[in-house]
Amino acid sequence: MDKRNLRSPGRATLGSMTADPPAADAAHPADANPTDANPADDGPFSRASALAAGSTISAVRAQLRTGAWQRLRRGTYVASDLLITAEAEADAGALHAVAIRAGLLRTHGAAASGTSAARLHGLPLLCPPPAGVELTRSTRGTPTSYPGLRIKVAALPVEHVTSRHGVPVTTAARTIVDLGRTLPWPQAVVLADAAVHSGLTTVADLGHVLSCCAGWPGVRAASRAIDFADATAESPLESLTRVFFADHGIEPPVSQHWLGDPRGPIGRVDFYWPRHRTIAEADGLLKYADEGALREEKLRQERLEQAGFVVVRLTWHDVTRTPERSAARLHFAFARGDVLRLAG
Repeated sequence: MDKRNLRSPGRATLGSMTADPPAADAAHPADANPTDANPADDGPFSRASALAAGSTISAVRAQLRTGAWQRLRRGTYVASDLLITAEAEADAGALHAVAIRAGLLRTHGAAASGTSAARLHGLPLLCPPPAGVELTRSTRGTPTSYPGLRIKVAALPVEHVTSRHGVPVTTAARTIVDLGRTLPWPQAVVLADAAVHSGLTTVADLGHVLSCCAGWPGVRAASRAIDFADATAESPLESLTRVFFADHGIEPPVSQHWLGDPRGPIGRVDFYWPRHRTIAEADGLLKYADEGALREEKLRQERLEQAGFVVVRLTWHDVTRTPERSAARLHFAFARGDVLRLAG
């Protein structure tokens, strides 16, 4: 495999890369190989560490020219094999971890945080995250920014830090609290639901972190999202549908409820209002990726309707772009369900 053909994706993902300033090389100007003490073996490394390990300016340039190393940012490099492995495995978290490790070379006692932490934990971000890496350090000082790197300063207790892909990162609970303080409520709910559903954290852990961050800016907003979190939500669309219900005064449904008829179980529905005999399904396109699944779902809906239930399907567009119309549809379904219930 020609490694040069794989350089572009890694470079674009890891951020902008700038050229190093020219420098004279008095020793071994023709040397094109690094020494045996190769700092590239340990992940991202600085130009200074390469030179301290016995390499030379010409050797560094040769490694970059041949594609054996790639420049992450000015004076910071990584072995191309490391990027190729992450790209081949389509592991976005591992690839971002490389950029984080490069950022950690600039500061001590820091951990990946915010959207960088969310990416390492595999949590869903509804909007594209800011370019570059976000770190938090607990040492005194002021927030700092470099090209492709943002360093925040905040309390960082040891119990708020874990490890993912070999780099220190805020725990899922701390990550949810941090992002819940700044993100819009729907996006914060999506993150909180995903974290508790996947088992990355618990409501109790989230409450503990909230108490540690009491008085911080935005902590009330984070608390609202966490109080609303539901481990039964199985997708971002289900989380946004729950937010839609709350925002439009629709009574909370029973989530992930099993229904049946005299013939036996029919299946589990996303949302159910027993009083109105009404079902709402969060209808994501990926649910029915093949014709067989779509046909099976249509037959399932027919059976539910034959059993006297009213079925409403809600798409991403319905709950985010046309919520008023969708709320009216749901209230109409409630009225139909009430008639069916009384008639039955």
